[in-house]
Amino acid sequence: MDPNMIPREGMSFHTEAETKAFYMRYAQLAEFGVKMCNKKKFSRVMRCSCEGKGDFYKGDEALQVRNKTTVKTKCKAHLKFTRVYDSEGNEVDMVIEKANLFHNHLLHTPLKTKQMRSHKSTELVLYQIIDKLQEASMSTQSIKNVLQNMHGEHANDINKLIEFFKDCEAQNPQFRWEPKLDFEGVIHSLFWSHASMEGDYADCGDAMSFDTTRKTNIYEKPLAMFVGSNHHLQNTLFGCALLGDETAETFELVFKAFKKCMGQSRTRYILTDQDQAMGMVIAKEFPGVVHKICRWHMVNKHMPQLTNLFGMYVKKNFKDKFYSVLNHPLTPVEFEAAWQELLDEFDLQKDSTLDSLYCQRALYVPTYFKDQYCGKMALTQRSESSNFSKRLTKSKWPFEIQVSRTYTRNVFNDFEKKMIDCMAFDIEDNPIEGLFYVHLLRAFMRIQLNKIPEHYILRRYTKYAQQELGFNRNDKLLVGADGVTQLYRIKDLMSLAMAAVRFGSMSSAAHIRTREVLAMLDKDNKEIPPDIGPSSRSRRQEAPGE
Repeated sequence: MDPNMIPREGMSFHTEAETKAFYMRYAQLAEFGVKMCNKKKFSRVMRCSCEGKGDFYKGDEALQVRNKTTVKTKCKAHLKFTRVYDSEGNEVDMVIEKANLFHNHLLHTPLKTKQMRSHKSTELVLYQIIDKLQEASMSTQSIKNVLQNMHGEHANDINKLIEFFKDCEAQNPQFRWEPKLDFEGVIHSLFWSHASMEGDYADCGDAMSFDTTRKTNIYEKPLAMFVGSNHHLQNTLFGCALLGDETAETFELVFKAFKKCMGQSRTRYILTDQDQAMGMVIAKEFPGVVHKICRWHMVNKHMPQLTNLFGMYVKKNFKDKFYSVLNHPLTPVEFEAAWQELLDEFDLQKDSTLDSLYCQRALYVPTYFKDQYCGKMALTQRSESSNFSKRLTKSKWPFEIQVSRTYTRNVFNDFEKKMIDCMAFDIEDNPIEGLFYVHLLRAFMRIQLNKIPEHYILRRYTKYAQQELGFNRNDKLLVGADGVTQLYRIKDLMSLAMAAVRFGSMSSAAHIRTREVLAMLDKDNKEIPPDIGPSSRSRRQEAPGE
């Protein structure tokens, strides 16, 4: 960071607004939020947004609909500046009286910093354009179409996509893409993966789903996605592919491109839709990987026939009993018994639909792979649903406080639910998630365990799941030669530019003058070689040979 951007005691500014803008620019570079804490007559104090402490929920616990968390860490970082007056009582300067730059918490990433309330800018001019379109009774989709038309619609889209991929590759060499050409040399299928996706795969790629049921808007081509579950129990993409068809040859190319991109495969479990060609290729390209079929796809394939059965036996509640058999049995033996009981009750022993579902039961019924880890991928379709915080925990169990400091927030919420479930008389567990058995939690309470041994806690679910990799996870490495990011430069210039636009629109003369100056500035800036982005990198690569 430029030393001139760091606040120091004794620095002076002409106005309060100038002082605030200076500290806000520093906060954005240092990556923390800011809030105003007082408005005294002679001084102002700006503090880190993590200043103070959080409180427990004091209302009726039964009415609490969200988990209580806080970003407060009692951080003492702040800036105090005072007004300086002359002998006649006129304000002359604003002087920094005290600057505490030390934080007691982790600073944020650039992606999170720009989303903070203190660093968001709401420019009136930007909203007025959209407001005018909405006043004309245009729908949101129509407004998007207008903006899309301004950028050339879908004309020459393949070339635009390839240029975009080349820009991504120049911004971070870790970006990978691989096309498949047909016999005429036209792109048939296309695979790509960003650096952030490859980083997520290195952390949480032990279980994933591969789904091809989603179609793109215009060409009706399948968009295939490799999707996993991260340490926050959220969907995360590992890679994407546009498929020309769904043949074994195309699947083989996509899987090979995926393996080449990710290097050493760490996948132990893969969930797919029901496709025989895909199943054969997975067995070839991912030997030793447990391959299961999504239960929804399996049942949905037979839904027309099942709908008839549901209608025939609606009074006997066949539908609920059918899904209960699929979802709830604890062991394969119990499933076999429950299935036979269902057939006997409704006299459906010779029904071809139920017979087909039964023959493939080991591929989609959860009870047959409860002993295999799947990272929460078996029971939901993650492909189709696609700030630093401090937990306030009230518990009499020491091990619960331990895991609240280790697990991510969403995983700990799941853990808390299991703590409640373990008090129930009848316990149904799901060990394939890789989290603790509910029975174990009951045992922990019984023996009054203080701390759970570290080797029983999967790192992929903790706050420290992300590994140190040999490449940068950021998809765009937009940093200039001076070490300043493009985002900071845009933020710094945006307020000046929008102020010029606002005042330039107030009169005809100002409008003409603003256009002239901006046109001249745009022309001059285009002649200055950039030091950020693909063009600057290509120029640096050519420099040694000149």
